[in-house]
Amino acid sequence: MFADEFGMNEPKNFLSPDDEHQPVLEDQNHCCLCGTELVFKHTVDYATLHVQEEAECPACMIKLKPKNFLLQ
Repeated sequence: MFADEFGMNEPKNFLSPDDEHQPVLEDQNHCCLCGTELVFKHTVDYATLHVQEEAECPACMIKLKPKNFLLQ
């Protein structure tokens, strides 16, 4: 009875991995203002094993905050 009231007995509609990740990839790789594909630049410091990622929109000239990653 409880499960029926809250729709717990209905079949689940799961997205395929490609469909599930596509909106996230679109969001990460395109400008939030105009939708243009971002241009990425990566600078590697092999002494400290760090990578700095910078992204810029060629249409708006907006720059995103740099991200830092550790090489593994």
